[in-house]
Amino acid sequence: MTEALRKIAKQHAVKVAEGSGVLIQPATEDYSYILTAKHVVKETDFPELSSISVLDNSGNSITVQERYFHQEEDCDLAILKVEFQRGLELGYFYNEPTNGMPASIYGYPRIREPEQGALNEPSTYELILHDIRENEVLEFRNESQAIFEDIEGYSGCGIFYLSDKKNKVELVGIECRMAAVSSNDGHICGYKFNKFKEILQSHNLAEIKPPYLKSFKYHEANLFNSVELFNDDGIKCVKELAKYYFRKSQIYESSQINPESIIENFGFILLAYKQKNEDLFDNDSWSSFLEFLFIQFVIHFEKTGSEFVHEEFLANLFSDYRVIFDHEKLSYKHLWGRYIAHTSFEELKEAAKIIILSKGSKPPIARMPENLKKSPKNITEGSDNYNLIDRAIKNKAMNNPIFHWDALNEACIECNEEQFESLNLNDHKDQIEELVRNKYTKILDEG
Repeated sequence: MTEALRKIAKQHAVKVAEGSGVLIQPATEDYSYILTAKHVVKETDFPELSSISVLDNSGNSITVQERYFHQEEDCDLAILKVEFQRGLELGYFYNEPTNGMPASIYGYPRIREPEQGALNEPSTYELILHDIRENEVLEFRNESQAIFEDIEGYSGCGIFYLSDKKNKVELVGIECRMAAVSSNDGHICGYKFNKFKEILQSHNLAEIKPPYLKSFKYHEANLFNSVELFNDDGIKCVKELAKYYFRKSQIYESSQINPESIIENFGFILLAYKQKNEDLFDNDSWSSFLEFLFIQFVIHFEKTGSEFVHEEFLANLFSDYRVIFDHEKLSYKHLWGRYIAHTSFEELKEAAKIIILSKGSKPPIARMPENLKKSPKNITEGSDNYNLIDRAIKNKAMNNPIFHWDALNEACIECNEEQFESLNLNDHKDQIEELVRNKYTKILDEG
């Protein structure tokens, strides 16, 4: 488990009164949320919101604006609406937890041992999911077998899933209590994250979605950051051209051309086999999609002379391309087996192309080699769904070219850094457009 992931978990942990909580961002920039346990901030102890003390891991005070409790009396969950906290990047674990999965809690123990770090630094315990109870309650085994006195103060803290494979930190739920105070097994109980959705719905609060789904402006800084350059400014003219297109077409203010709207209107086209809507929340994939959109703008402008983009433009785009989001950041050798083999391509036009937006390892060429369709060999073994077997066989025979987006950027931009480096937008706009257009269309049209 990398220290970078632990750091993210710690950055979202806060001390709430005599307990703990976790910061998370809803789909707004007007405020943020702290998820915690109801008994940590109950009204009998804190009749006034101003009396609820909240400190982040740097010791800074956070102002509580509102307090919301779960409507079920025995459900120990609460949400604090607080002043907007910039830089929150915590997602939530939306798959069904399974027994045996590892997790971690980060909170503020009442009794702090010297080895647990500075006063403002959250402490941690490693957990293993032991049981899934009724009413979305999770029971974890504490790998350290801590007793009640050790866990006091952790109430309301986040239960995190840290995945090296996905390079992600996800919130599984909130810790509320020991499974049994008198027991010495150290088991801990908490609620699944999904239980908080009931509070949001009952109080008509903003959903917990990443703000970067609201507008592509959040992704501009990441444009073509995956290409490896000799000079940091080697493709500055390409990035400046992209910004020129986006500002002229007012894409950052568009109510139609933004990740959230695209998921709502075209999510059924984007989803691959066994993907959920939440898999389309992947931040890296939307940064790559913005790059893809820019290249299509350049190609589209030559054909139509129009730079204005709208939903019809997207409909035509998704007719010509099937875009796949690799939210798992897989090696290119596993992409066909995970995202292509069992996905339905019934509506795909014969001339359409498949684009995989992936931050995993890149293939040696932009067009995915045909021999990857043979891997893994046992892809249909043990499947009792004959439709899936038929689909895998049919997809293997499919002639639509499949392109790895980052490998395509490497071939078209990274390998031509020297040509781009000598150009600037003020003097060479047409030349930059032509160079970008020719590089991408040559590979996309010819493979």
